[in-house]
Amino acid sequence: MSLSARIALAFFLATAQLPAAFALDNAPASVVQGLVQFSSDEGLARLARSTAKVDFPALANQFEPQSNAAFCGPTSAAIVLNAVRGRSSDLPRDRSRLRRQDLR
Repeated sequence: MSLSARIALAFFLATAQLPAAFALDNAPASVVQGLVQFSSDEGLARLARSTAKVDFPALANQFEPQSNAAFCGPTSAAIVLNAVRGRSSDLPRDRSRLRRQDLR
């Protein structure tokens, strides 16, 4: 893709108007009630039981809260880019919420 096409696409995406419905975060009550906070005892117990937690410590330090549903993509991109940058050994690590067995 040519440079001018990339610039035009970037400009279009930056100025595109999204419908207001994308910015609303109106999850049904049944979905909200089924969520478990990570910092709760149940949330930590689920993490301990999980077999897919290998990358969790590296990504947990890079977590960015999502202000509404329309920001899912940019927030996910920020987490991934922070995690890639976060591999630097000179950055501080906060593992205070993790137990020793969670790091395995």
